[in-house]
Amino acid sequence: MNPLNWDDFRFFLTLVRAGSPARAAKIMSVDHTTVRRRVAALERALETKLFDRQKDVFQLTAQGERILESTEAVESIVLGASEEVSGSDTSISGPVRVGAHDGFGSYYLAPRLAELCRQHESLRITLVAKSRFFDLSKREADVAFVITRPQQSRHIIRKLTDVSLYLYASRTYLERSPRIRSADDLNPHRFIGYMRDFDFEPALDPTSLAYSRLSQPEFASSNLVAQLHAASAGGGLCLLPGYMVENAPGDLVQVLPKEIKVVRQLWMIIHRDLRAVKRYRAVCDYVLDCVAREKHLFV
Repeated sequence: MNPLNWDDFRFFLTLVRAGSPARAAKIMSVDHTTVRRRVAALERALETKLFDRQKDVFQLTAQGERILESTEAVESIVLGASEEVSGSDTSISGPVRVGAHDGFGSYYLAPRLAELCRQHESLRITLVAKSRFFDLSKREADVAFVITRPQQSRHIIRKLTDVSLYLYASRTYLERSPRIRSADDLNPHRFIGYMRDFDFEPALDPTSLAYSRLSQPEFASSNLVAQLHAASAGGGLCLLPGYMVENAPGDLVQVLPKEIKVVRQLWMIIHRDLRAVKRYRAVCDYVLDCVAREKHLFV
């Protein structure tokens, strides 16, 4: 085996997370040919192929996956050692990228993580709130909160809580619309929900009227925050979690809470090699504590 240059591993790691030499070069402030050259040097030193290349797309090989796992473990050790020698025992500092479902991120996490930053002035949090899965191996997020349990074995996966969703509508909408006494009265009403091919999978009876109307809404969006604002503006009935409604604009009220209730699960995921690093652990523990103290927002 040829001598290893440990700096080549930094280029390898950045390329994996960026997905292409051009994006990796931008992150590292070098030319894209430098990224290719350093990764090729690492492959020669290891005497193995780390990527399958198709034009500008670099896909990890099985050997590359194994090297990635080891490289991230070393990165975690270096980060932890750096924190120990550069900061006091009580300091929490540095960047943390948090990914979350749009509703949970925007309405629950945002104000609470802002408070955590206020408590630790050197902590820098980036919150990415979107309706999609986060790939932790590419560092789209360091810590993610998702509603579908991921299967990656290299991550620590923990159930945060069950989340109950109910039908809501504004008082203005309900006052001007036919009265709702039971689920049988839902048919003439307008519904707000997800685009049909996007994320409609609530745990409702697929033969029920509520399922039929929610799966074919009159106002559709891939973004739950947009749905909330549409409901607040009097646009119709919308399936929402309580933690969003608590501080929402308008006058949203529950509709048929005893008949229509959807329970989903909220999961926290973090790469196992980052859990020991102080700033990531602080964010995870803080969110876990907030949710435990505010269970009433999720039931």
